[in-house]
Amino acid sequence: MKFTSILFFLLLIWLSNSVHAQIEPGMPNEPGKCYAKCLMADQYITEYKLLPKYTGPPVDTLMNSSVIALHFTPQAGGTKWEKKRADKNCISSNPNDCFVWCLINLPDIKSTEYFVVDTMLNTAYQWQEFPIKKLVRKGGFTQWTEVVCESDCTPKMLKKLQKRLLTKGYYDGEVDGEMSTALKQALSSYQKTEGLAVGALTKETLKALGVKN
Repeated sequence: MKFTSILFFLLLIWLSNSVHAQIEPGMPNEPGKCYAKCLMADQYITEYKLLPKYTGPPVDTLMNSSVIALHFTPQAGGTKWEKKRADKNCISSNPNDCFVWCLINLPDIKSTEYFVVDTMLNTAYQWQEFPIKKLVRKGGFTQWTEVVCESDCTPKMLKKLQKRLLTKGYYDGEVDGEMSTALKQALSSYQKTEGLAVGALTKETLKALGVKN
């Protein structure tokens, strides 16, 4: 009887250690919710600043110290699907068999504007609001983030997700309610562009897209 009690005690210790070995510091433990460690992306906010836009004749800013050139990135380029040849030696009778769809990165949409440095010396300007992107959180670290539980990833919800990403230009696959590679790539691209946690289907991603699960 004493030997059996010792074995039972040792079994309890082993079970306790096994459970604790799976728990990491800072891991959330809210019942009914799912979490994953996601990569946090750089997060920006857009502020609008009133600036004196130069309206005079073309000038060389290197020679004219009263005017300065500023470069703006009002919109991130994002991604798009592009049809590319898969194999130059393709011998299929169907030309479509020789192509694949690739997700490519688009360059940021940039613009260069000229502004008056001293409005007392140069009156050729007009006050105008310009969007200024400001970094509010530097990414590159992982953090526990609430994600959609596997049981909640229904085909109905995934179809809504595919349609929303399709309208925003991130997804170009079938609206079939499947968590395909194309959908995962579209989600990752959208999350990076919007400064959201990357690496899983998070609740904040659904909220940003206006999709309810």
